[in-house]
Amino acid sequence: METQGNTQFPAQNDSPGFAGKAGAAAANVMDAAKDAGKQVGTVARTEAYGLKRELDDLIVRIPTLSGAALDQAKEEFLNKMNATRDAAKGISDNVRQQLSQRAEDTAAYVKAQPLRSMGMAVGAGIILGLLMSSRSGRAIG
Repeated sequence: METQGNTQFPAQNDSPGFAGKAGAAAANVMDAAKDAGKQVGTVARTEAYGLKRELDDLIVRIPTLSGAALDQAKEEFLNKMNATRDAAKGISDNVRQQLSQRAEDTAAYVKAQPLRSMGMAVGAGIILGLLMSSRSGRAIG
């Protein structure tokens, strides 16, 4: 960094902090999305496995069940399906809330730092454009 005497230019002082804040904001959003995806995937696999096991058990027992017992087994299975649906909805709501909070944090940063945010968006667009054009050049050539 260039200095004038012992003092650095203010814009140069802000650059690392700006880049760090922008990177941290992007990382927070990505981390929230990854965590949410992992959480949804884990619960979905667990619930799907449990439902499959219950359905397999019900299929094996169907020939031995009487009318009342069959109705009860059907009711239990439907209750488990509803519980699974409710669990998935709860996770979905949690994910939506986390992503909404991250979006609000990002919007607050953009509102507080509009010029920096615009510069960041332009820089990211240029970088993405260069990456995409170099990839499409490789695919063609």
